[in-house]
Amino acid sequence: MIKLLFNRLRVFQQFTIGELIELVVGKFFSARNSGRFNRLQQREINLVKILQIDDRAIIGEQEAEINHPVSNKLCTFFLRMVGSDIWVFNQVFQSSGYAVVDTLYTKFYGAPPTTFVDAGANIGLVSIYFVSLNPEMRILAIEPDPENCRMARKNFSANRCQNIELFEQALWPTQTNLKLVNDFRDQLNWSLRVEEDNSGGITTITPEAVIRYFDQPVDIMKIDIEGGEDKLFGHACDLNWLTQIKIIAIEIHDEQTDRERITSMLKSSGFSLEIHGELTIGINTRTLSA
Repeated sequence: MIKLLFNRLRVFQQFTIGELIELVVGKFFSARNSGRFNRLQQREINLVKILQIDDRAIIGEQEAEINHPVSNKLCTFFLRMVGSDIWVFNQVFQSSGYAVVDTLYTKFYGAPPTTFVDAGANIGLVSIYFVSLNPEMRILAIEPDPENCRMARKNFSANRCQNIELFEQALWPTQTNLKLVNDFRDQLNWSLRVEEDNSGGITTITPEAVIRYFDQPVDIMKIDIEGGEDKLFGHACDLNWLTQIKIIAIEIHDEQTDRERITSMLKSSGFSLEIHGELTIGINTRTLSA
């Protein structure tokens, strides 16, 4: 109880008197529909969750620095005070959202994975999770949003992740230019999507280029690209690159794409599919005897 009260006091200390009044009033009246109130409430909720993870967290105006054990090692993470960072953290580390992917790889291939593609890397947490399992693992993280990339670099640096390379690009079936669009789902940092725009400032990397980067089959490819999978698995796309992927873990966003089409394409390419939470995980049966 004392710890709970102390954490609540720390939360209150992060707001001015005026902001606290706005929060209290907004919870009972129509101010809850205002953008300012929603932002204050989101900050409050994130603060509570951050202090539940690490009650010694260093709280700044824009970011928090927390420590949390991962694979028996104490890791340091930087999370933004407003946005989806804390929810991504909970998904990856507290709900162990990607543990099943590693387990399935070891089960089917008899050894831990050594190469990993993190397409839609966000702030780098999934990459850090996998490198914590095997510090020698080679990881290519792909993320189009500059602010997410900034946070990913901070997290990689804080944990001395030497084998992770970050490409500030978007995974796409062709080489083209894209722009960021913030109109998807809750419109937070983990929901940013991209669309083609000749004058856009975001460049792309194709799956074929990813394979060339490793110069060998990829053990695990994680794809969480906020609807971009609809383009990646388009009717006219060459999916020959799938022959070089042993396990694919993809989050299919039903609002933006045709789930049945994507799963059908994966099955036609020799993948046996399993559903685990939001992930559709495919095991490439054609590589099992290789």
